Amino acid sequence: MQRQLLHVLLATIGCTWMQPAFAATDMEEGIKLYQAKSYDKARPYFEKVAKSSPTAWQPHYYLANVNLALGRMSIARYEYEACERLCRNPSILAQCQTGKSLTEKHMRAVGSSVSNSDSSESSSDSKKEKSSSALTPAQVQLANRKEDIMRQAKVDVAKVRQETKEQLEREKANANQFYKFEDGRVATDIDENREQEINRECENKCRRIMEDAERKINLLGK
Repeated sequence: MQRQLLHVLLATIGCTWMQPAFAATDMEEGIKLYQAKSYDKARPYFEKVAKSSPTAWQPHYYLANVNLALGRMSIARYEYEACERLCRNPSILAQCQTGKSLTEKHMRAVGSSVSNSDSSESSSDSKKEKSSSALTPAQVQLANRKEDIMRQAKVDVAKVRQETKEQLEREKANANQFYKFEDGRVATDIDENREQEINRECENKCRRIMEDAERKINLLGK
């Protein structure tokens, strides 16, 4: 939505805000590596674009696909959700839903998988069936621990997003810049660069939380 700046301190000027274009060269390089299936090499380029352009959905979408391909399921889900918050394209949103379903299926499969390397040595069919369908106490405990880590990460991310929302509301309420929006509403607002900075810091914090959770889960093993 365009907004016209009515007042800054004691000066009166006009201003039209536009969403800044993300770094095309980094995005193009990332896509080139992505298409070549060099997912690990493509990831840093998309991360750079996501950090510099927090309102762009494209880097989050590619980051989700890259992390999905690399088996980093919790990060992939986080990036799909980030894309959903920013994108309004029905086709992309549908693909995000599909991607999230894949991460959920994978995580369920990992949580319920049982090692049956010794099953071939068993002469009893019933024992084989039991070994392939039942979780040992240790596996249940491990799966629960992983779920706890991911659950806490999601709580922490939600807390960061809520704090960011409240910070933006406070700064906008106390801003000394007045804007007239397209709908005729007049309200205080902050400089777009400041808003981008706050959102960028939020996304970086959330990504670190999810990456830390992913590392903890990987350290627990399978």
